[in-house]
Parts: sequence; C-alpha cells; structure tokens
Amino acid sequence: MARGSHTGRKRRLPRSPAKSLAKMQGFALDMEELLNEVENLAQALRFIGFGLESHNDDIGSPISALAWTALQRLSELKKIWNSMIKASAGA
Repeated sequence: MARGSHTGRKRRLPRSPAKSLAKMQGFALDMEELLNEVENLAQALRFIGFGLESHNDDIGSPISALAWTALQRLSELKKIWNSMIKASAGA
C-alpha cells in the first residue's frame, strides 16, 4: 500500500517555554483548591477523633493520630507547592 505524500502533513511547532510555564502554573493553581479542601477534611477527622476521645471512646485516638499524620504530610506538600509557585514566578 502506498503512503501519502509528506508535503500534506503539518509540522508541529515546539511549544515556547513561556507557554509551557503558563500551562504548568495553571495546573499548580488548580491544585491549590484541592490541597486546601483535603487539609480541611483531615482537620475535620482530627476533630472527630478528639471528640471521640473526650467521650472515652478508644477508637478516637487512632483517628486523630491518622489525621495528624495526614496534616503533617499535607503541610510538607504545601511547602513544595509554594516553592514551585515561587520558582515559576521568578522564571
């Protein structure tokens, strides 16, 4: 089977660094709302755990401990996110 002519193909131009950076910044800013939402959910779990603990329920301690660990990890993720935003703004 014969192949078509190469002259009919459009050449894809490489994306400029500025457009790539703008696209990456857009994705990063989209992540911010989700990070904040997950942080609020983890904080709510922590409060639930504390509430259960205050009523002498043994299940409260693991819930609050798990939520605290999640909040610590989210805090580290937010530091990385902030560094990424600052680096892209200075680029």
